[in-house]
Amino acid sequence: MVITIQIRHVAGNIFENEDFKLFQGMSRWMFITQDGVTLDGTECDKIGVSYEAFQNQANKCNMMIGSCLTNQLEDFDAADLQRITLGFSQ
Repeated sequence: MVITIQIRHVAGNIFENEDFKLFQGMSRWMFITQDGVTLDGTECDKIGVSYEAFQNQANKCNMMIGSCLTNQLEDFDAADLQRITLGFSQ
């Protein structure tokens, strides 16, 4: 199995946004399976999605705001935090 590691680039003061999570150590690391990542940006609802994927989706004018943008790092992070809050393991 191939595992892809993606790290967001942090610019400016890291404490002005939530990117400070990158520096909280291994407890904040995530393992994402390869099928959850698009390397060329052309697939919706995957980490690495680009404008091209949104532009090429069918019926885009009738899609809800945020379509094509699910399953991002922040979504996985929020789901992990919710599981931890409920007493489940990561």
